[in-house]
Amino acid sequence: RQGQTWLIRFGFWNAFTKGLWALEINPSNNQVWAGGQNAIESQVIVQLDSDREEVNQWINILPSPSTVEKFAFNNNSNRIILGCEDGILLTEDNGLTWKNIYENQSVSARFYFGLVYDNLDSEKIIAASWDKNFENPQPLLLHLSVDNGESWTIHSPEVPLLFGGTRDMLQRQENGKTVLYLGLWKGGVYRAKIE
Repeated sequence: RQGQTWLIRFGFWNAFTKGLWALEINPSNNQVWAGGQNAIESQVIVQLDSDREEVNQWINILPSPSTVEKFAFNNNSNRIILGCEDGILLTEDNGLTWKNIYENQSVSARFYFGLVYDNLDSEKIIAASWDKNFENPQPLLLHLSVDNGESWTIHSPEVPLLFGGTRDMLQRQENGKTVLYLGLWKGGVYRAKIE
């Protein structure tokens, strides 16, 4: 009705909480997925069916503090990945089971804001991350898996003093190649071609 009336589908209006800021629709089944963090910094994941009624809710799949920052869906599949604080979660059965497929022990708070399945290769996952550091330069890191998260490599350009923490990432195909556009913390926009 042109935005004149609203209906809460999950949670409480004006509640004491951090919020659910990751929101996506799974194109294979039209379900809505929301994720974020509750008031005590526990990770929250919510699944709504195609009528927008709650189906499932998960809390603390990753230990606190954690959050959900990004969803990515594999085309025509129940395979979903979530970019989180301190890990990337995978479900291959639309949420029945979960596993952490990428954990970086070298930093205390790495957030995976950039996360996609490569549109040219359904087994390839590309992630970009941000180390929770607001003041100092950090390298731009691309985390790449060609086997659906079983193994990973890290790629970083040799650019000194770059505020390379990625806060958002988009993919598009240009001349038959996957090209990424990364929005960096204090660092502008960086373009990367995946060969």
